[in-house]
Amino acid sequence: MSWRVVAREEAGEDILLAAGWYDSEQEGLGSEFIADVIRVLDSLAVNPLLNPRRHPVKNIRWQYPNRFPTA
Repeated sequence: MSWRVVAREEAGEDILLAAGWYDSEQEGLGSEFIADVIRVLDSLAVNPLLNPRRHPVKNIRWQYPNRFPTA
């Protein structure tokens, strides 16, 4: 079964800003960051219930990329 992953429009802007910062630190790292984010979104679409991080009130879950764990 495949779930629908919903991201706010601002998330895309934040991802691009973060990728730009990573590229300024090391060329090509921004692309790796974006690829890692896409892997996380794909894994959430497959099974979001595997991730233990949940919002205390809203019915949402999230996961950080392993290599880029800062929020």
